[in-house]
Amino acid sequence: MTDNAMETCCKKELEEMGFFRIEIEAAKGFLAVLRSYLDSLCSNLRSHTITNVQSNDDKVSLLLKESFIDSFPSRDRPFMKLFVDTQLFSVHTDLVLSFIQKE
Repeated sequence: MTDNAMETCCKKELEEMGFFRIEIEAAKGFLAVLRSYLDSLCSNLRSHTITNVQSNDDKVSLLLKESFIDSFPSRDRPFMKLFVDTQLFSVHTDLVLSFIQKE
């Protein structure tokens, strides 16, 4: 299923559940801002990963969390220490690392 087909399908389902177009657009806007914020937080993620290439050319990348946290100003580190343990961060970094591994 293409992204457009999936979006159309989801819009229909949301509208059937009583969501209005304006609410759907507001949610999409919020998610775009959230993704942009996550991308900015993780912009230097590659500098804090190690990649192991297996004998069958599979790559495994690991995030060095402490190094990543230490790259932020000291005033931001308490937040980052908690944030790196969230599911949101894990899912986002897994996606970013999977792109790094394909390079």
